[in-house]
Amino acid sequence: MKKTLTILLAVLMLLSLCIPAFAANDTKITALENSTIDGSTWMIEGKEDELYIYPRPVEAKDQFDIFAATITSSNDSVVAVRPGKRDTYEYGYVILTAKRVGSATVTVTDPASGASCSVKVTVLPKFLDSIHSMLVGLQTILARTRIWFSNLLGL
Repeated sequence: MKKTLTILLAVLMLLSLCIPAFAANDTKITALENSTIDGSTWMIEGKEDELYIYPRPVEAKDQFDIFAATITSSNDSVVAVRPGKRDTYEYGYVILTAKRVGSATVTVTDPASGASCSVKVTVLPKFLDSIHSMLVGLQTILARTRIWFSNLLGL
């Protein structure tokens, strides 16, 4: 009897410790944040990029569903938007497609809380991608030349 009572009390104690883990999270989303530093980003015409959306407070992460969110672009002919796959419960992301040179504001709104965030997206012309690649190549050549001279001179 004593042993049965001890086991029963031990099981009840373990169950009482587990109950908070199964309790519903009633934390509500109060804000949405995005992955940009200053609320703006740029893209090259014809490219795609991802804009990550984070619900705040962090405890409300399981309340946010990117597929239920309203995602809009102020100019669909410049930047097209669609929800991305939900990798974790901590965030969702929006796939941005740069269609033509210009700018648009992308806004994500959580329908349950009304929280939203906006990002200004500037689309730059394709030729800048070529110039960027050329500059990176030039930087690589200069770095290798410096290393070669350093090795030659024993520095």
